[in-house]
Amino acid sequence: MTTIIASKEGILADDKLSGEHYGGPVQVIKVTLLDDGSLLAGAGNWAQIAVLIAYLNAELGEVSVSDLSTSLDESVAVRVMPGGEMMYYDHILIPYPVEDEVVFLGSGAPYAMTAMHLGKSAEAAILIASELDENTGTSCTFYPVPEKPKDETSDTTERPYPSAD
Repeated sequence: MTTIIASKEGILADDKLSGEHYGGPVQVIKVTLLDDGSLLAGAGNWAQIAVLIAYLNAELGEVSVSDLSTSLDESVAVRVMPGGEMMYYDHILIPYPVEDEVVFLGSGAPYAMTAMHLGKSAEAAILIASELDENTGTSCTFYPVPEKPKDETSDTTERPYPSAD
């Protein structure tokens, strides 16, 4: 699996290592920028996370949630929206709003959570997790949350006449 720490500022992922696949680890990108500008990070079976990405990007056409939920039973994901709102996904595919400041995912999550509870930075927590969890690599990549797009419906242009208020 992996170790992922997500917050309203972005997602810190340990590496690109995915567990054993036919005799050796496979390199995959664990954080994806979705079409709507949000970031998605997943832990578990990466093929299942890829299905979730396609579902969220509306690339699967008309697919029922019940059809997808059985294929996502070994994975979890966190989505950080522009502006910092976080959503948690499990096999049910219904996004759960996250109220916590930080979300930990993956097999190294308990180690990273403990390290941060003891005052370590997120980067240090990932490195500690890599020492204690054989499925967590030693490199960290930070993916900042894209800025929230400006509301295109609000019109802030100056008018040549006074407003009605």
